[in-house]
Amino acid sequence: MTNARLPPAVYSVGGTLSGLGSGVSVVLEDNGGNDTTISADGSFTFSTQVANNAAYAVTVLNQPTGQTCTVTAGTGSSNLGTVYRF
Repeated sequence: MTNARLPPAVYSVGGTLSGLGSGVSVVLEDNGGNDTTISADGSFTFSTQVANNAAYAVTVLNQPTGQTCTVTAGTGSSNLGTVYRF
């Protein structure tokens, strides 16, 4: 019998952006870093995953010119392999 250790579970944090104007972008960040620039409506995923039961906090770092973006359901903890949607 082999006692192999499994790698820790990690999960993606991401969401869906809608309502972004043409020719502008918004910068989101997760946990105070991992900045992600988004230039079009649609799905996105942060490049850094979070460990099982780890906290995530998505915020708007830079607003698009002429618009105000808000994050919905942007904080919590990862569990059950869910990809979080904002």
